[in-house]
Amino acid sequence: SQLIMTTQDQASDIPHLTKSGSELVTLLRNIALNHEIDRLQNSADRFHEHIDHVLEICKLLRHIAMTETLQVQAKFSEINVRIYGPQVITASKALCSYPASKAMKDNLEVFIDMWQWLTTDLQTISKDILDMATASLKPEKQGYLSLPRPGVSFYAPCKLYILWIQ
Repeated sequence: SQLIMTTQDQASDIPHLTKSGSELVTLLRNIALNHEIDRLQNSADRFHEHIDHVLEICKLLRHIAMTETLQVQAKFSEINVRIYGPQVITASKALCSYPASKAMKDNLEVFIDMWQWLTTDLQTISKDILDMATASLKPEKQGYLSLPRPGVSFYAPCKLYILWIQ
């Protein structure tokens, strides 16, 4: 239950992380287009830290996922962030080296779109995992056990036995 609460706390940052990640990606694009190599490295380092934070949230989500499907989704989100996140940095560095290249601009745009899709997907997956995990923390309501449940007869097994003997 402590892990679920910690994950909830970390996952509550996902909308903020999505917004700050989008701002960092836009900053990387603008710096690369302006050919500012020194600023690009500083912003790339900040984006790399951002990626690490997102990866940690993915790991937490995977550990509290209650179904195999959700575990696989969280694992693939983690893998995709690990693969495509650094590609944004690489594409921005390539654009910084060749700011007039249309191919480099298009390449960066593709990875930016992929990053935005990944963060949106992560928001959806985290909501599904957290909803299921918090539901498991709530105690189940138990009925009054001294009375028989409706539709279940206490004597039903005896009747079957008597019929079998006859």
